[in-house]
Amino acid sequence: MTVHFAFLHKSSDSSDANCPIITISNSENTCQNFFASRESSFCELQFSNELQYTNELYYTSPLKYVNKLQYAKFELKYINELQYTSKLQYTKNALRTAIVGPFQNFPHNLMRNIARKGSKSGLHILMDGDMIPSQNFAIKIKEIANRIIDGKHKKVLAIRRFETESGMDILTDNKKLLDSKILQRTFEFHHRYFTAGYSIEGLDEWFKKCEETDMVTASLVPYPSTSCVGTATHSTYPATILKGFNHSSRSCSDDFNPENSTSSLFQIFREYTVIPTNLYDEQYCIGLNFVEAKDSFRESDGLEPITLSTHATSDMLKTLEKMPNLWDGPISVGIFLDIQTSNALEYLENLYKCVPEFGRKMSIHFAYRISAFQTDCPTVFIPKSKISCDYFLKNQETLRAEISAPFVLYPCSLMRNVARWGAKSDIHFIMDGDMIISEGMALKIKKIANKMIDGKSKNVLLVRRFENANGTVIPRSFEKLEESIRRNQTFEFHHKCFFFGHQIENLPFWLETSSKSPEIISWQIPYSNVDWEPQPILHKNDPYNADYFPSRIKNVQSLIYKLCRANYTFHLLSHVFDVHEGIKTEDTKYSKAVADHQNIYARRTARLRYAEEMSNLYPDTWEKCGVFAL
Repeated sequence: MTVHFAFLHKSSDSSDANCPIITISNSENTCQNFFASRESSFCELQFSNELQYTNELYYTSPLKYVNKLQYAKFELKYINELQYTSKLQYTKNALRTAIVGPFQNFPHNLMRNIARKGSKSGLHILMDGDMIPSQNFAIKIKEIANRIIDGKHKKVLAIRRFETESGMDILTDNKKLLDSKILQRTFEFHHRYFTAGYSIEGLDEWFKKCEETDMVTASLVPYPSTSCVGTATHSTYPATILKGFNHSSRSCSDDFNPENSTSSLFQIFREYTVIPTNLYDEQYCIGLNFVEAKDSFRESDGLEPITLSTHATSDMLKTLEKMPNLWDGPISVGIFLDIQTSNALEYLENLYKCVPEFGRKMSIHFAYRISAFQTDCPTVFIPKSKISCDYFLKNQETLRAEISAPFVLYPCSLMRNVARWGAKSDIHFIMDGDMIISEGMALKIKKIANKMIDGKSKNVLLVRRFENANGTVIPRSFEKLEESIRRNQTFEFHHKCFFFGHQIENLPFWLETSSKSPEIISWQIPYSNVDWEPQPILHKNDPYNADYFPSRIKNVQSLIYKLCRANYTFHLLSHVFDVHEGIKTEDTKYSKAVADHQNIYARRTARLRYAEEMSNLYPDTWEKCGVFAL
């Protein structure tokens, strides 16, 4: 085996744009120790620690996945020396499952090219790693491949692919393959999914030829326009087409270099905003106060303002633009970035400069996941824009469209905490960014929030949530909310999807109480259940989210449960509310994919850590709050 690697260059860093020399640690443990313990490291190798890599290399995993390289290094030397007993194989599987799988955009074409560029021979078969070649494949095709593929005559050998039913033994000879096909247990590859892209004509003739002779032959087939067949090519043949993937033609040193960038948004940047970032949990860089609200909202009444504390990704910029119109107080936003979306900061800086209400209210903080082998966080240089506000405001839609949407594991809990850490006041309303807030809420609840939430009394204020049918007017006053509920246009939040986790008891009583008097009051309600995730208003000294929780798995519930275990009481506010546009009926495919990944790779570790944390901090309250399941 020859193993190559690549990884994403770290986001938002122009101070050290060159790719480094990588040192991968070796272990002095024996192979016996390797198999004896999950905690053991990896066997020593006979080649240099230091691997020079260039901008061609694009390893697809963050820092926590680097142990894959160590595992591969072990396999290189010792795969032929070990006799795998069932016990050793079991231990090996356990070690392998301890390595976390990635969840991000995988640059297939680039990685295929890297494998070819590092090949030790002139002939390459391009094959996905989960395919199983037929028996003695490499030896059988060696002669014909050398005769047909010589780097001059522009010929390509195509390889047939098949798929079998789950649980079947893998077939490695043509006779068994044909029998299995007749029994309809083996089929042409992807015969039920995009057949046109994988089918090769003349299957019956192919089987007949295989019966007639054991000699490998080749026959000319036409190119179908949608073909995705496996191929064998020469090293001098063109690599997989990369056109359209910007990262393939950029060197690491191009990142955040306005002189080299092709983006119209970047070309006008010359000066920089300098933000120090700090390493958190050995996997995130966090920068606070990229922009900072100009208004303190400290008034003569002496009351503490309430910060709307929320989080976002680059695809929510339009939502963030509208937020100052919904909240008359400080707003603190934690935005999560990656290398493709870090230009969102320039856009936000223009909003801060050009939209007065945005600049007056908004404080923006950011975080990003560090790259493989990165051990510290840099000072980040964010290019400043020299375009006029007039130009920016006229071209917002175009400029926003240049900013990519992320495809990453999004650390919801961490970003909620980042927003709270950067808040400009001591009282925080924790809300998802896509909610529409009732009119005047920030000022209406200011007095009661200061009375109830002081950092000493263990009180939590809760805000009711609703959702509106698409195409209907979203109510922002209590009177319009009542009317919209009567017309069956507004409903309790997620009433068709996991209502158990969102329902707050006794809606009729809340409506009746709120209609009797304009004065906003609150009353205590019981902790509902371990899956409960209402919107809380808390003090900066109150507990924070368990930021190690898996993405999209009980993130808010873990905070609410923690508050219960810490003996906080929950109090529901009258009158005020927020509304989500659209009625949720099920999770999106993306959400399900993230949850599936995190259930496999992250849930167990988080569950054990959280259970230990609750047991140590609050040993006497588990009967009151129930057993938290993850």
